[in-house]
Amino acid sequence: MNKEQFMNQLESLLKDIPQDERADALQYYENYFEESGKAEEEVIQALGSPGIVAQKIRENITSCSGTYKVEIEDTINENQSETSNYKNTQQKNNSGIGQEGKWLKIIGIIFLAIFVAPIVIPILASVVIVIVSILFSVVVTLISLILSSYFVGVISIILGILRLFMLPSVGIFFLGIGLIGISVGILCTILFKKLIFYLSKKVVPNLYQGVKKIVITLYQKGRAIL
Repeated sequence: MNKEQFMNQLESLLKDIPQDERADALQYYENYFEESGKAEEEVIQALGSPGIVAQKIRENITSCSGTYKVEIEDTINENQSETSNYKNTQQKNNSGIGQEGKWLKIIGIIFLAIFVAPIVIPILASVVIVIVSILFSVVVTLISLILSSYFVGVISIILGILRLFMLPSVGIFFLGIGLIGISVGILCTILFKKLIFYLSKKVVPNLYQGVKKIVITLYQKGRAIL
């Protein structure tokens, strides 16, 4: 409700009193809204409903116009007193609930630490270990393949050169094997570089973010349960 709605309802409720008294009362409340220096909502909350204000005006209709000021102050004091009592009651209730909630959180954390963590943490660690083991195996396999390819290639080329003058066909055969070995080694080296780049830029960061996300999600769900 805003000021205009409040004044319209108040005017409608005061139709049964003399026009002069009604005009004085409405003018006084109009001035009070303008001079209070507060927001319309705060003034309306302090005054109460238009029905309460209209009832007090009727009860004091035979008094002087200064009565309106007195009634406003009385109404404000009554509302503030009720608000203060309500806040005090809420603070007491919240204090009790806060203590109870604090103990519930402590019990919940202990429960998670004893029962949930020993199950979740090993599972999560196992998944990470499996992924790391697979990646490590792939890397080791590529390194072994690279080294063996270069080794076979170099040895074959040396044998091919040595055999080339005695048995040209055998020498050419070993030279071919050597070139194939070197080519495989170069190809595996390129793949290895790309794999390392992909692991460092994609897999490892995503794995870290995934584990971090799971931990945060579990933590948030634990807090929500508590």
